[in-house]
Amino acid sequence: MIKRKIILFGPWAPPYGGVAIHMKDLYENLKLLNFPVKVLGWGNFTPQRDIERIYLSRRKWFLTLFKIFRYTRSGDIIHKHSVLTSYPDKCLIRTFLWLVRIKRLKWVETIHDETLIHRFAAFPNAIKKEFPVYLSKADRIIAIGERLKAFLINIGVLEEKVEVSNPLLPIRFTSNKLELPHTLRTFFNSHSPVITTIGPLHPWYDFKTIVQAFLLLKHEYPQAGLVIVNMLFARDREYEEEVRALIKKLPRDVSIIFELERKALLSMLRDSNLFIRGSGQDSFGISKVEAILMGTPVVATNTGETRYMMLYDYGNPKDLYDKIRRVLSGEFKIDLEEAKRLFQDMADENFRKITDIYRTV
Repeated sequence: MIKRKIILFGPWAPPYGGVAIHMKDLYENLKLLNFPVKVLGWGNFTPQRDIERIYLSRRKWFLTLFKIFRYTRSGDIIHKHSVLTSYPDKCLIRTFLWLVRIKRLKWVETIHDETLIHRFAAFPNAIKKEFPVYLSKADRIIAIGERLKAFLINIGVLEEKVEVSNPLLPIRFTSNKLELPHTLRTFFNSHSPVITTIGPLHPWYDFKTIVQAFLLLKHEYPQAGLVIVNMLFARDREYEEEVRALIKKLPRDVSIIFELERKALLSMLRDSNLFIRGSGQDSFGISKVEAILMGTPVVATNTGETRYMMLYDYGNPKDLYDKIRRVLSGEFKIDLEEAKRLFQDMADENFRKITDIYRTV
């Protein structure tokens, strides 16, 4: 056990997203082992003991710096997730580095977003030069996937500083404690099979294809229901209107809900007959692995983690319909228990990697 405080610094749900879920699970696992941990996060949550809200705007950034200064002492570990990395700002990253140096903090960085590889080309030249220098100041970097690691090395980060992992961590909720909210339970009770999908209503997540495939499926499964959990960490209003126009054809059989609490999300995955992940690009795609851990088969695009999943072509509703039908009919068989063991072992190993970094940084 280490005595130094660990500051988890990044998004905190709601709104839910892969990074916020990872932060939540990391916090729960560290608390279970009595690590001294505190969260400084941004989101729409109610602050509580050991979980405080921070601000990322330039106008309020000094309040965030004050909180870091207040809650840390020399040698503490600040484990940063996506803050100042996905969309770097020269002023903010310089003041963060100044604080790390002044307080003599240890800095661990997890980089989750594989789209950074493509977006980096559009950064202003000044940021392109400063960004690798900034990241090189971290004591250790956890890259979510080999492609991100290769990118970091290519822009000048030392290879020995970079560890490859994925965001999956042990889930600390037992299934018998999971319950659906009443309105969602009513929907599940009145539809069979129930298909679920998660993500922001944005073109990156292929919701139009999912709804179109569901409309085809209704001819074969007239009692089928579709639940869309609309995550609010990204939004495209025009695309959202297009999805809602499709849903109007079957208003009673498609439910759009917002920002389920973590336990309710896991309960929904457990009780679903099928989970669809339509992401155009995933570094990992934690929700589809969570579905398997909850005992639910997955149809997904060929990106991120894909083992034990049925894959479909992004943007192709007929292909998706065929893959859904094959899973529901039992034609596509997977050993869900074997898959669970694989991903549970992976989650345990990922947590061990993080705690080893804390001990050795």
